[in-house]
Order: sequence, then structure tokens, then C-alpha cells
Amino acid sequence: MSSTAAPGNSATPSGRGLSSWGGFGIIAVGTTLAGFLEMSLAGALGWLTGGVFTILCALVALGLRRQDLTTAVISPPLAYLFAVIVSAQVAVVGSSGNFWLLEATTILSGLAFNAQWVFLGTGLALAIMATRRILSRKRRVPAHSDASSTAGGRL
Repeated sequence: MSSTAAPGNSATPSGRGLSSWGGFGIIAVGTTLAGFLEMSLAGALGWLTGGVFTILCALVALGLRRQDLTTAVISPPLAYLFAVIVSAQVAVVGSSGNFWLLEATTILSGLAFNAQWVFLGTGLALAIMATRRILSRKRRVPAHSDASSTAGGRL
């Protein structure tokens, strides 16, 4: 089996850019770190976590490999959920009361009060992904030559 592939073969990775998991990791880790900081200082997630999330969504959407572009829209909501679950531990650990109830209310309120950031980051990633897809299609050169276009023409 040869390691070289024909140009434009989508079955072989180009090796350029972020993978799906790499993009998810960047968004999840960056947003979680911002969430930890904000939960420690303010006691709730807010504009800092949302801003970091939105910026990371855009950067990851710009840096993903072409064959992984669809994950630019799937990864952000999942990464934000991960960040909220992990960041909620700052508020829950050491609190009095039912642990599971505190966990659930912290996670649900974190998602409910910050839904605009999830929509903004995911929408921005969608716009970048769509633009990149359109631009990559415009750059493709047709595989057929002029001879094939004249074969079906009139004599």
C-alpha cells in the first residue's frame, strides 16, 4: 500500500490543522480554566468564561483540518457542558446540603444563565465553518479537461 495519495482524495488526512479531538480539548480546557477562575472569584459563570469560550470556538473553527470542519459545530456545546460540570465543583465541594441537589442546580443554572454564550460561540463556529467550506469549493479545480467538455458539444 502506497503512502502517497492523489491530490484531493478526502480519504487521506492532510495532516494540516487541528483534529476533532484537539479542537474539542482546546475549547474544553480553556473554558474550564476560565470557569474555575470565575467560579473562585465571582461564585458563578459569566462573561469571562463566555468570552473565552467564544474566542476559542472561533480560533478552533479557523484551525481545524478541512475534513474535520463539521465538528466545529458539534464540539462547542459539549465542551461548554464539560466546563460547566467541572467548574461547578468549586461551588459544590465543601457546601452544606444535599450534594447531588447542589450539583444539579449549579450545572443547570450555569447552562441556563449562560446559554447566550453557547449560542454565540456555536453560531460563530458555524459561520466560520460555512465560509471555509464555500471558499474551499471555489478553490477546487475541475478534474476534467477541455477535451471532455467539447465531446458533448455540437458539431
